[in-house]
Amino acid sequence: MNDHIFLKQFSHIDGLIVLALVDYYDGSVLDSIGDDDLNIDIFALEGSAIFKHQKKLIKQLNKTDYVEGILISMKNQYHIIHPLESNHSLFLYVILDRDHSNLAYAHHEIQRLERHLNFYAY
Repeated sequence: MNDHIFLKQFSHIDGLIVLALVDYYDGSVLDSIGDDDLNIDIFALEGSAIFKHQKKLIKQLNKTDYVEGILISMKNQYHIIHPLESNHSLFLYVILDRDHSNLAYAHHEIQRLERHLNFYAY
């Protein structure tokens, strides 16, 4: 789509470096907002692999549970993999500046906005 209509609603999150809508199956970036210099394609592809691995592990351990989200904490950044409730073949890959973001608020906003948007258009 690349018109960013949906993703622009996330741009107010403090410390947001980049947010991408990613296809779960192949790790391709369908749309993104934020730092154009950052190669989000690499993060999305690896994020997809991590997400698939976690889903497989959870399924083996507890067939009724599911992955609600994955947090990767780094020295200067938080990376969040957030599966969409409305479309299970997509997830959001979010990179936040650790010094300029509130992780709890960012997580809350991502969940709140995602629940009110229709990602079936992708």
